Amino acid sequence: MAEVTLDLRDLPKREAYDALQAHVDAVLDGVDDEIAGMATLSCLLHHAFGHLWTGFYRVAEPGRLLRVGPYQGTLGCLDITFGRGVCGTAAAERRTVIVEDVNAFPGHIACDARARSEIVVPVLDAHGQLLAVLDVDSERPAAFDADDRMGLERLVSRFARAHAAAPVPAATPANAHGYSDRVNHALAFAAKYHDQQVRKGLRAPYFTQPANVGLILARYDQDDETVMAGILRDVVEECVRDGGIADVGLERVADKFGAPLVDALRRVTQRRLDDDGVELAADERRDDLLVRLAGADERGRWVTAASALHDVGTLLADLARTDYPEAVWSRAAGGRDATLRWYRRMAERLREVGFAAPIMAELLPAVERLEMLEPVAPRRS
Repeated sequence: MAEVTLDLRDLPKREAYDALQAHVDAVLDGVDDEIAGMATLSCLLHHAFGHLWTGFYRVAEPGRLLRVGPYQGTLGCLDITFGRGVCGTAAAERRTVIVEDVNAFPGHIACDARARSEIVVPVLDAHGQLLAVLDVDSERPAAFDADDRMGLERLVSRFARAHAAAPVPAATPANAHGYSDRVNHALAFAAKYHDQQVRKGLRAPYFTQPANVGLILARYDQDDETVMAGILRDVVEECVRDGGIADVGLERVADKFGAPLVDALRRVTQRRLDDDGVELAADERRDDLLVRLAGADERGRWVTAASALHDVGTLLADLARTDYPEAVWSRAAGGRDATLRWYRRMAERLREVGFAAPIMAELLPAVERLEMLEPVAPRRS
């Protein structure tokens, strides 16, 4: 273990967070104790950036009370109720809160009068349950930005990974012998539905997409119903948007897998007609979907995030192994710029509606990596 603390204040923020992430991973390698993790992360983060106060408020009473945990800095407030101050707001709304001027934030709790700006990040376990919030204060106004949000969300995602890696109790029947019969049924149904379909511009079977979305959801330890929803999302979307194929319609999907699953998916898929029966153009369908995410349930939002993560990851992989990036972007609807805007808008919209599950700490950096790739240079004739 590296017995040092890093001073990263002279580096650009993104480079600093990359270096800190690697250092934290090395120091805490093999450690899955929450308190040890929070204490170590507080120390390394505090000294890396020279913050005024860095630490955790742990959930003492779910939905009601936070209590101070491991931290670095002057004496912290002992208890904070959900919804009060910046920490309580982040906990109640399960979203990262950045405050440029703490004195302008309604109900701000002044544990240290020197604080001028603040960022608070929810800490979730693998099941999306709130464990704590990470609170960082600065003596400088407007000290925190989107780079801090992304870096800190990635750092605290280790607590979700630690929970996911914990041994599964022997009495858990869903994971005892692989996927359940219902998940296997969903895989078979989707495979039959997507038979003969291939990825646009390629010969690869399209079915790999819904199967991989299901795997992503399973990796985050989602229940069978959510995994099934991920597998069947594109079936439902094609039924809603284009009427489906052959004799497969929403009624048949509902008969086999339940009306609640179909209803949840209808809220997170693009549709052809709006509420007044007016046909939507392609761009309008995307805008309409983003609006309707506000009415989606947690399961639908998990499926949306997993689908976006798979699509972004596929683009990154395809671009990494080709000498002709323009060919990859030509397969994306609207080309490079429209595709980048879509995935950025999708990720930001999920955050806006309060979806703060651990998968967001993977989706947002993936979108960032895609955005950072060099644009395709025009070929000379």
